[in-house]
Amino acid sequence: MGLIRFFLALSVVFSHNGIHVPGIDGLLAVYAFFVISGFYMALVLNEKYQDNVAGFYGARFLRLWPSYIVVLLVVLLLIAPMSSAIYTSTLAAVYTWTVNLTMFFYNTLGWFGIDSATGKLVFLATPEGGASALLNAAHMPHIWSIGEEISFYLLAPFIARKPKTILAVLAMALLIHVAIMSDLYPLHPLQRYSGFNTFWLFLFGMTAYHGWKKYNASLERMRLDALWCSIFGVGISIACIIAAQKLWDHQILLCIPFALFAACVIPLFHATRRSRVDKFVGELSYPIYLTHWPVVAYLIVDHQGSWYWSFVIAGISIACSIALYFCVDFHVEKIRRRLARTPVGLAGAGVDSSHGEAPRPTAR
Repeated sequence: MGLIRFFLALSVVFSHNGIHVPGIDGLLAVYAFFVISGFYMALVLNEKYQDNVAGFYGARFLRLWPSYIVVLLVVLLLIAPMSSAIYTSTLAAVYTWTVNLTMFFYNTLGWFGIDSATGKLVFLATPEGGASALLNAAHMPHIWSIGEEISFYLLAPFIARKPKTILAVLAMALLIHVAIMSDLYPLHPLQRYSGFNTFWLFLFGMTAYHGWKKYNASLERMRLDALWCSIFGVGISIACIIAAQKLWDHQILLCIPFALFAACVIPLFHATRRSRVDKFVGELSYPIYLTHWPVVAYLIVDHQGSWYWSFVIAGISIACSIALYFCVDFHVEKIRRRLARTPVGLAGAGVDSSHGEAPRPTAR
């Protein structure tokens, strides 16, 4: 599903440069990423880290952190230092630096801000007031989605192997999502930057994995073509985002396009799981997600809404992502492989679980 992930990452890039058309939406692209991520987390926990939860956490950290810290340091040292506003509160400064350096619970930086009148750290409980979210302090606000993904990792090992438990937790997660979207003001921190509001997407993906596990023998007999399925998958992604755009104000119905997307992930993964080209294209999605923000937010800032400049930004982001992949991710991957014990059944099926390291977004 590398081409799908690549498309979703570019959708985030275009959205952040002010392109808003049916089928391109940064937030909804990140939602689709969450579904894919849930699928792959169930895959690796069932077939690669069955009895090695510590190895799973270590591998996830090595997948996310090295590339991130390189981009963060480039931004802070060469583009814009940490916002001086955080230093009005010692607690805010320690909290912001800790989260930024570790990535842990990055989304919670959207929960708190510095009160302009008192200089104290406050929870952004109301839409009024003069507090600015700490999320903006390090100039990498799009990493909120990684914070939500990390929150899901804490839960994943305890439910990934139990389909009935996944369904039960999914039902609860959907109820929580509807309650949050119905009862809190728009863009409330728990609505915009909370795993409580997005866990249902990951759980859709986990459910899809168990569907693939049940029907993979039947899919094998269908001889699906990787290229055509990838192209079809991009079309499915666009259709899902268009439907979600139309249903955004109807949160109960919003789950339908993502449930259908999760169902489509089953044959799409099966068709593309052995493709080396598809894997490489997918591996670029996370570096693209990391590197595009400094470009669109600080380097090319006067061309919002321009298709031409959006393609330029996308091209620069792709070039930077390739450099980041070969300079950092490629070497870190060797360490990650040592953390896992790849069983014969997984290797024999032609499944490389690193194939599905989801992006991130997101734009989150």
